Amino acid sequence: MKSRKWEKKIRGIRELTNMDILIADVNILPLTNNKRQELRSEARNAYIKLSKNEPFKFFDVTTEPLLKWDQIELFKTITTTENIAIPNFARWVTYSNNKSVVAFCMELIVYYKQYDAAPAVVKLLENKDHLLRAQAINCLGKLKYEQAAPQLVHIYSNQPLNCRLEILKALGRMGNKENVTFLKQEFMYSTDFDIRKNAAKSIVRNSNKQQIDLLMESCTPENQLILKHNLNPLIKY
Repeated sequence: MKSRKWEKKIRGIRELTNMDILIADVNILPLTNNKRQELRSEARNAYIKLSKNEPFKFFDVTTEPLLKWDQIELFKTITTTENIAIPNFARWVTYSNNKSVVAFCMELIVYYKQYDAAPAVVKLLENKDHLLRAQAINCLGKLKYEQAAPQLVHIYSNQPLNCRLEILKALGRMGNKENVTFLKQEFMYSTDFDIRKNAAKSIVRNSNKQQIDLLMESCTPENQLILKHNLNPLIKY
């Protein structure tokens, strides 16, 4: 652990983790934000496994991004570590300046079904980063947070394509029948294929057979094919 060589530090962390020996925060927390990706990844996973009270404390000090592979490894560690103290991840969604931490916490909010975190996620709909907005919309949809539906419809026309698609999916997941009129409008009149495809899927999820048959009669031949395709229950978003 005290070696200047990052490879030896990693080896030391692994040995201590395997023996379930606690590592003082003063020694391991700085390593969770190390410039060397391999070292900070090892330190983060070890901290989660070994910390008994605040296993996610390193989120507070992380300035380096959580790369996609880091997130996969962390997610596996978090969800397989026994007796881990799970916090309310809204804390970092609200206060973290690290976009990758915010994005990762939204995935954990969905996994742990932290519905009380939804209001914090709603605030991200005003974020300037469209990728973060898209993930926030995705999160709200998977939480089926119906209270956000009116706001999603309201902001729809001012969003880039990736956010519009997530809004259509979210409205479908929320299961609010009041949104079907809006979904039908996008399905019938949009010139974008992906818009129509996702709107159709959400319509199918929230309509009965009679309603779908009526819509089919008023469709163009191309839209009829899209609608029929989405009637297959194996077709996902």
